[in-house]
Amino acid sequence: VNTDKVIRLSVIFNEKTTIMVVQEVSKILSKFENQISLVFTSGVCQEQDRCVYEVYISSKKNDLDSIVQNIQQIPGVISVEVKYLELELN
Repeated sequence: VNTDKVIRLSVIFNEKTTIMVVQEVSKILSKFENQISLVFTSGVCQEQDRCVYEVYISSKKNDLDSIVQNIQQIPGVISVEVKYLELELN
């Protein structure tokens, strides 16, 4: 990715909805495919009733707000945490 910032979205959700949440997040990101660059995704269920699906993207702030709002509306999603990561360019 040709950017100096990457955004990590941590989608925290109920384990019973794992496949559905991941599919719905993918659909939402597909809607914004012209505005974002997908860098990496990862998911893990560390607790019995709580999972985290991390999505790393590059995006503009106004697109990010819409993405987060859409993800928060998915049934089973508990929260969405946003963190900006600065990249070191060599």
